[in-house]
Amino acid sequence: MKIKNILMVCGALFFGTVALTSCSDNDEGYDIDGDANNLIYIDQTLSKTTTCTVYHTPVGEFGEVLADINAKIQYSTQDSVTVSAVVDTTLVSTYNSENNTTYASLPASALSAVQVKASGISAGAYSTNAPVEVSLPNEYCASLTAPYYVVPVRLIMGNLGGSASGRNIASSKTMAIHYIIIQTTSDLAYFDGTTTQNCSIVRTPVGVFGGISGNFNVSLHHAIEGDMKVTAVADNSLIDKYNSEKGTSYIALPASVTSAMTITPGTITSGKTAADPTISVSVPNDVAKALTEPGYILPLRLQVTYSNGTTQTVENSVAYLVVTTRESLINDDAEGLLGTACSDEVGKTWKCIGTDAFNASGFSGLFTGSSWSRKWALTTDNSTGYFIVDLGAVHKISAFNISSYVLKNFTVSVSTDGSTYTELGNTDGHSTIYDDNWNAWYVLYAGVPGRYVKVNLNFDTSSWAWSYSYYKTIRAFKLAFND
Repeated sequence: MKIKNILMVCGALFFGTVALTSCSDNDEGYDIDGDANNLIYIDQTLSKTTTCTVYHTPVGEFGEVLADINAKIQYSTQDSVTVSAVVDTTLVSTYNSENNTTYASLPASALSAVQVKASGISAGAYSTNAPVEVSLPNEYCASLTAPYYVVPVRLIMGNLGGSASGRNIASSKTMAIHYIIIQTTSDLAYFDGTTTQNCSIVRTPVGVFGGISGNFNVSLHHAIEGDMKVTAVADNSLIDKYNSEKGTSYIALPASVTSAMTITPGTITSGKTAADPTISVSVPNDVAKALTEPGYILPLRLQVTYSNGTTQTVENSVAYLVVTTRESLINDDAEGLLGTACSDEVGKTWKCIGTDAFNASGFSGLFTGSSWSRKWALTTDNSTGYFIVDLGAVHKISAFNISSYVLKNFTVSVSTDGSTYTELGNTDGHSTIYDDNWNAWYVLYAGVPGRYVKVNLNFDTSSWAWSYSYYKTIRAFKLAFND
């Protein structure tokens, strides 16, 4: 796989571009370098640098050093012009000074191996018909041991075939320079895609749910011959850095959990660039459910084994498994409704026995008429409110739904005696599932016994709907029972 840096547009050089295109044959004393020559220069709308990466591995060097340089001429000529390039090592210090870098010059063996494929500007044209190619053969990349190199390339003239308006053809002193940046690394493999995966242990009044597991994708920057095994190793020394960067306070997983953890390696097949299968991490549920602190983290470094048996840890590729524990009954991973949704006929038997945001008598309006005409109007301008519903008997409540244009979030609690309530959870940040009628349900892990349902409401008073009485309503209140 070729590794090229595609030259990118640089709008900041607009002025230089205008200066080049605004010359005319009458401007005998004007030139981009302050003389009257017809100059060859690098297209100033493109990047002045090409970045390449060389990967040093136990089974060889991979990657390619190659730059495509597009050249232009100030004035078209009567015949064609050949354009080539040379490496100008005197510009290494210039580049480092201008960019505050300490990049090295190529070693002599590699420098003498640089290849240039010339191009040409046809008669009457203003740019090369193909880029000038500058490359370094792969067999010379093994000698590149510094982290970074800079290869300054200067356009030069080949055979000249004609002139324009009596001007001599020459290469620009300042605008015919391109830099090839070569980065070297041993990090051929990397964690690909989502590198932070989250797991939850949820404690509820009816049990503990959730677990610890994750799958991590691994890819190669360049395909190689021979299968590669990929796995992960824990490195808790990275926890403090993660917390500092993310503003978190996660702690390490206890030894009882990590000792029970299974990390299943993946494989990158010869000639491929993606692991199949991927790396998987898992902990038995009975061990995972013993966690009680709010948040844990497991940093994982990528480890690879090449076909010759050499194993390396990829220092610059890290993934994280985050485990949080919380008190809730809402199941964010529900695949469908738990229990059975109550019909309108059942809803008509329920009674509102307390509220500070509605007229209790209007509660029955949520179960009569068409779904578009149902509403229970708010009587408050406050940002919060509540209502309590008596179901008439104890049921195992397993899901709930409230529809409104003005709700921000709400908390549902249930009680069997009307005195002691069990909170089912606040809806903020939780996921819903949709039924066949596109009602959004919050589904519980299990049915919780309750006769009385209390709903604490947080309204979005900044919503556009808050100013209109027609929309300042509750439009549906639904429950599901898992009796």
